[in-house]
Amino acid sequence: MPIVPVFPSSAAAAPATAELRSIGDLAVGYTFSDTAALLSSYAFDAGTDIHTFTLAAVGVGAETNSFLSGSNFTGPKYRAALTYADGTPVLAGDTFSMTVYVENLTPGLVRSYAIAVGVAQSPSSTVLGTMRGSGIYAVSTSVGTPGVGGWEENLGTAATVASMTKGVGTCSFTGTPQKYRVGSSFGAMSAASGSVSNRLGGGTFSVADATQLGLVILVGTNGTVTAVGGAISVRLRYALTKLS
Repeated sequence: MPIVPVFPSSAAAAPATAELRSIGDLAVGYTFSDTAALLSSYAFDAGTDIHTFTLAAVGVGAETNSFLSGSNFTGPKYRAALTYADGTPVLAGDTFSMTVYVENLTPGLVRSYAIAVGVAQSPSSTVLGTMRGSGIYAVSTSVGTPGVGGWEENLGTAATVASMTKGVGTCSFTGTPQKYRVGSSFGAMSAASGSVSNRLGGGTFSVADATQLGLVILVGTNGTVTAVGGAISVRLRYALTKLS
């Protein structure tokens, strides 16, 4: 019997896609704290998936107002248990990545404020070295230029561009045995140009492999600086990819 060769199909397979998830209404299903009293009000439009934070002016910079400097953070924080899209808990021993997609960032008059979506070992802690967080943040600089950045524990680096239309960033985690928080890469884009950068990690999760991690949304000043208050709006979505 003759051997009939079998050739690969010419039909292209559909590309694999990660499911972008809304962080949803932060007033529902999240635990909230704001000892620094930086947040005057919060609103969520379910139709557009846009969050609006009305923030206080800061006349004297304080390290507790920022998750990007100092040792402690007591500004607005929303926290919940972190799960994959199917509801499975995200564990400290997992190898995974988080991608955050930032759109419709409208700073208005707000200056020197940042809004982060990230992963934390101990999300309830106000001590940044204990929280051990990593993530991606949207920012309005001291002159109102929008951007996105990478957050690692108490440090941040941002890429900014005038008239930003969208930004995206990814942070990675090695899982067991060392449980490194690797760092992040990110970019900010406008219709005409863009900017990219990265933030090196190197810290670890120090809890047991089976510990469920937390999802945190933080709102703070862009370092130990003064800030102009007002309303800032943004759409924030994220995707988690488990690699092992």
